[in-house]
Amino acid sequence: MKIIKVTSFDNYQKFYSLFKIMFTEFKYNLKNINQILNTNINNYKTVNYVAIENNTVVGIISATVLEEQKSVYINFIGVIESYRRQKVGTSLLNKILYNSYSIYFSGCPNGYLIPGLDETKYPIGLKFFKSKGFIEIDRAISMKIDLRTFKYYNFINNEKYSYEIKEFNDYYYLDVLELLSVSDHKEWKDVFIKAYIDNSKKHLGYVATYDNKVIGFAGFNIVSCDKERFGPIYVSDNFRGQKIGKNLTLSVLEKQKELGCKKSYFLWGENNSIALKMYEKIGFIMYSNMSVLKYIN
Repeated sequence: MKIIKVTSFDNYQKFYSLFKIMFTEFKYNLKNINQILNTNINNYKTVNYVAIENNTVVGIISATVLEEQKSVYINFIGVIESYRRQKVGTSLLNKILYNSYSIYFSGCPNGYLIPGLDETKYPIGLKFFKSKGFIEIDRAISMKIDLRTFKYYNFINNEKYSYEIKEFNDYYYLDVLELLSVSDHKEWKDVFIKAYIDNSKKHLGYVATYDNKVIGFAGFNIVSCDKERFGPIYVSDNFRGQKIGKNLTLSVLEKQKELGCKKSYFLWGENNSIALKMYEKIGFIMYSNMSVLKYIN
């Protein structure tokens, strides 16, 4: 058994082929996979390894290294069934257990395919990680809504608000960057910048403005250029409790439906948060509840 670092496009194709076999519920294409496997911006660097037996790829692992934060985020790991319990997974995992780094099985903040480990679909995975010294530190809630039955006007009322909801355009670019830079998720700023460059002149979301200042933003078509994927969303602390998040979300859903999307979804919502209750009232349903794991050595 050989563990080889993935460096060529040919190996990326093999990597993707095995990913499709092992993770059938994820409908990602090679472009989506490449965006994760080829991350190399600022202090983010992705490393990928394959386990090879007789010129056949039998296992894969991908991890994103944040060198300044001394953290490693495992994007995914998998071994084909006939090669399990032969320490293939352990050999792959050992390649990314950097000394003095914090190691997580979790979506990397700058972009991810899988936010955590879904033990209902991969119970063997949770057992494997716990046996290697990982513990659960959080839950990642994934939700979706069927836009074919979503009706924006069902939520419209005659309430008057001091703010306005407007579709994002170039005029608001710097204001949105400033807003996202003060959120708890600093990585959203980098993700938004990349989407703005990649999706020039395309729909990216809506802003809430008050006195000509952006106080809230909700996006879509930002992560992996997927127009069905909702987020990020953020409202300035001083303006919460005024249904800004709800009205931004409704505006995004209506636009997604207008663009022909059959559903809207997000991969990571914080467990037991006020936001999740808002999404439920709008019509989102949970479809996955994943474990976020950390290595304790």
